[in-house]
Amino acid sequence: MINKETLNVLLVEDVEDDMIIIEDHLSQADYHRYHLTWVQEKAEALEQINRECYDVILLDHDLVGYTGMQLLTEARRAGNRKAIIFLSGSKNPQVRKDALTHGACGFLIKGEITSAILEMSILFAIERAEHLASLEVMVDERTQELQRTLHAMNNVVGELKDTQDKMVEQETMANLGSLVAGVAHEINTPIGVGVTAASHLWNKTEEIHGLVEQGSITRNELDEYLRIASESSTMILSNLKRAAELIRSFKRIAVDQAGHQRRVFNLCQTLNDVVMSLSPRLKKTQHHIELDCPDNISLDSLPGVYSQVLTNLIDNSLIHGFAGIEQGHINIEVRQHSEQLHIHYSDDGNGMPKEVQDKIFVPFFTTRGNNGGSGLGGSIIFNSIAQLGGKIAVTSTPGKGTQFDIRLPCHLPDKSVTAR
Repeated sequence: MINKETLNVLLVEDVEDDMIIIEDHLSQADYHRYHLTWVQEKAEALEQINRECYDVILLDHDLVGYTGMQLLTEARRAGNRKAIIFLSGSKNPQVRKDALTHGACGFLIKGEITSAILEMSILFAIERAEHLASLEVMVDERTQELQRTLHAMNNVVGELKDTQDKMVEQETMANLGSLVAGVAHEINTPIGVGVTAASHLWNKTEEIHGLVEQGSITRNELDEYLRIASESSTMILSNLKRAAELIRSFKRIAVDQAGHQRRVFNLCQTLNDVVMSLSPRLKKTQHHIELDCPDNISLDSLPGVYSQVLTNLIDNSLIHGFAGIEQGHINIEVRQHSEQLHIHYSDDGNGMPKEVQDKIFVPFFTTRGNNGGSGLGGSIIFNSIAQLGGKIAVTSTPGKGTQFDIRLPCHLPDKSVTAR
């Protein structure tokens, strides 16, 4: 819908008789008034074409010393997105094709022009130019969004690499080495999917940009591009969020376990981070972990020690409890009673006889000495609980699983309990 009463028209034409005909047709138009500006020389034509005052430009094909096609090409190359209608005395279809390919919004054969045809062509060309300009803005916005997404993904990959490099330096934290490898492998999937989707969207954006430049885009092509853009953006965003979530969990565990710094932290988040960090190992099995922890438990303690305890308990279940078992279940229930914390950990694995239970927290005691067991897992759990000022008890029945009951203060005591 064009709301202007008077439309400004620039006519580039070197034959005065043809100018008079166009002027006469415009004077007989039904819907708008038209103010016509006529130029003949190339230099003046270039100057006038780039002015903002014209609503539409009528450009003759055959001009003395130059062609309308040259003007059209130079105007579009300079970023001019005005409505340009090509005029030609030739009925050669190649001339029409070349004009539209180079960015014309319309094409008229001089001998077939009437007042009605000219006005309808002008109105259509103006609306088409506005639509193409709007489309170009949309394509530019999509391109910028894609560039931001690719930049964010590169930051994620760089952040992961920086974190991995730092963790390699922690030579005393050997268990973090496997954690790095597991998380890096886990992140490969969302990053790979995201990069593939981004590349596909980039290619389609380049294609649609070319069609816009040529002025030959169709409605179906635009709809298809918007569908692809929406699907690709959704895929990129969901996979980027998944990678970022894995990295955040990995960073928190890595920093806490490496430093063992006291701070206020959310217990549910810390325990969830541990479970997530072990997901690469769990994916290779049919074992399942269920964590029941209120999300409002805030502790003033050592989050890295809590992570270490839960990691070792889960390792104990996977290595010992589920040996020879295809599908095992681990349940972790956390409850807060005033200033005391109660953690109940259980699995439905092989269980332990009484003589093993009595020695499970003794340093260097292991039932897998011939398979590389160090015998320090239980001792580390016991000493870590003691460091937190808590107590741990174990009950188990062969063939019916194992349960650990842990009781801890919500605030780390100034003096830790003596460890074994």
